[in-house]
Amino acid sequence: MKRFTKIMSVLMVAIMLVCCFATVVSAKNNTAELQKSVICVASTQQYTAANDSSIVLTRSGMGTGFGLGIPGEKVQYLATAAHVVYEPSGIYAVIDGVGYYDIVAMPEGTKYPDRYPQTIDGIECEVYVDYFVVEAVQMYAIYSNSTGDYVDLTLAQVNNDVDLAICKLASDPTDKITALPLQFKEDVAVGDDIIAIGYPSTSDVFNEEKRFDATDSTVYDGKISKKQSTKGINGSKTVFDTYEVSANLVTGMSGGPIINEETGAVVGVTSFKYIDYTQNSTANMAICIDNLKPLLDNLGIKYEATTDGMPVWVWIIIGVGALILILIIVIIIILTKKNNPPMNNVPVIPMAPPAAPVGGAPVSSAHLLGISGPFAGRKFGIQERAIIGRDKAKCNVVFPIDQPGVSGLHCEVKVSGGVITLKDFGSSYGTFLSSGAKITPNSPVVLQNGSRFWVGTSENVFEVRI
Repeated sequence: MKRFTKIMSVLMVAIMLVCCFATVVSAKNNTAELQKSVICVASTQQYTAANDSSIVLTRSGMGTGFGLGIPGEKVQYLATAAHVVYEPSGIYAVIDGVGYYDIVAMPEGTKYPDRYPQTIDGIECEVYVDYFVVEAVQMYAIYSNSTGDYVDLTLAQVNNDVDLAICKLASDPTDKITALPLQFKEDVAVGDDIIAIGYPSTSDVFNEEKRFDATDSTVYDGKISKKQSTKGINGSKTVFDTYEVSANLVTGMSGGPIINEETGAVVGVTSFKYIDYTQNSTANMAICIDNLKPLLDNLGIKYEATTDGMPVWVWIIIGVGALILILIIVIIIILTKKNNPPMNNVPVIPMAPPAAPVGGAPVSSAHLLGISGPFAGRKFGIQERAIIGRDKAKCNVVFPIDQPGVSGLHCEVKVSGGVITLKDFGSSYGTFLSSGAKITPNSPVVLQNGSRFWVGTSENVFEVRI
């Protein structure tokens, strides 16, 4: 009964340790792993004026996307902001200045075609307003700009009213990017720690490499500042859920994920920044991931939802770990009842006489006897020295090359002047006396008849015999 109580105590402690480990892992997700979910997205649109076909303009831009699907599986689809990859046909004003031009969406009811001069920031510009037909010329994602690794994209689903889009890779599913779980608004609280990942243009001003791979993305941290309803994006009257976040969101990060730092799940999508110059204040806005769910469902894209707290995969680790521990305990109980051997079959090393200082009783001959490990039952004569390790070119007691805990040149047993000494060569795991004391590297200790020692671990035991 006492043995069973001890075993159950060990089991409970082990389970608690697994739970603590899983909590720590979930609480501090690896940022480098989260960066693997993002990718730089580039697109080019062509604008053709309905009333003047000679006016054909193109506009290119870059933003951010992130992988969709089940974590651990290959990715076929990306999510991003609609304005990164899609501009609908409609009324636009072309502002033609000296050496530059811009295209600005105009509200419904604006007169067109129309042409008039305008002064902008002291520059005389010509403004032309018309109904423009917009076409996507090119759309692609960048795995790595430094190696020229790109993949074309097609627009799979778009909801311009909530500024969300899903793109499909024009290739087989890939593991070059990863998918993260999603966390819906009911499990998100104001004050939650978040990180925003993307490719802001401001970060590239002084960036000479411009690799645009996962490691080249920028990470901003912050909190969920507010949960609210929003309308008016892209001129739409649609009301939808958004987050105001304290993380810095700038041009180029649009479409990137807002990630719960504790769970490692995507809670939102970077969309826009509102700037009030009169108050010298800004609001960084992200679209709740809930708004992406209808698009995912329309395409039949599977995803993993995470609740507030530890992700599902952490609970799986805990469950599997607990089952393994229970299995180990059951095996130990069976073996204990059967033959009562030492736990885990680790040899019981009887206490030998303590090592004497150099200069102990001389011996005329000696040999090593393997007690446990690969050399159990084998005998090695010691003429002058027996060198133990994994390097077969330097050792005469040679462990297998993959033997855990044993260094290439581990230790030696030496006979000099009739005295047997043991010396560790500074091995990684050390050499130990039978008492469990680790000997100091490069400092010989004297062994007596019957002395035992470990090489690396207590599974590799030798005994000195005279």
